[in-house]
Amino acid sequence: MPRFQVRETYTNATTNTRFGESDGWIDAYATTRGAVYRCARDEYGAPVSKMYRDVRHTTVAPPASVPPFPAAPSPASERTAETWTVEEIGWVFRKRMVYEDARPTCYSNGKPRYRASDYYMREAWVEVRELPDIEDYDLWLDHHQVVGTWNVATHEVTDEGGVIFSADNVSAAQQMMRRHLDLQPGTSLTIQAQEPCPAG
Repeated sequence: MPRFQVRETYTNATTNTRFGESDGWIDAYATTRGAVYRCARDEYGAPVSKMYRDVRHTTVAPPASVPPFPAAPSPASERTAETWTVEEIGWVFRKRMVYEDARPTCYSNGKPRYRASDYYMREAWVEVRELPDIEDYDLWLDHHQVVGTWNVATHEVTDEGGVIFSADNVSAAQQMMRRHLDLQPGTSLTIQAQEPCPAG
């Protein structure tokens, strides 16, 4: 089942200032991107824009032909091809809010009334990401012994004794585990994704 996380930034659109953000990525407790959007809209107000980012894709260009003699190395710009795409990553919501330190001037039907200067437009920039179903990767020594497991969410590498270290990605976990075990060159340390647990 898909898992989603959001990262939020709060700005005051009236004064064009930024005043807060979420503590990193937080679980959205929703199983679809549409459900994440509806929850954010209910919490933060009307949608006013979408969030985008530029994504760079670099591919290695194969040689056009094999020369009969060793060719001089080509510049990096000739060996690689670079393209850019635009990716939608979230939404911007806007809602009229009252400053926290504002004091009501009076009450009408039990509801506080404020001066016009006590209001501002709050914008919530909500970035969303989908986590893969796979949560753990096993590190296999010589294809027959699991010596550690890397977790996608926490970035922690653990063994039977607990947490050993943290790594930003599974490739870094593999390299750090090689150093941790002081493996000799040629020793196999492979990565294999664990099968996700069935739902229910």
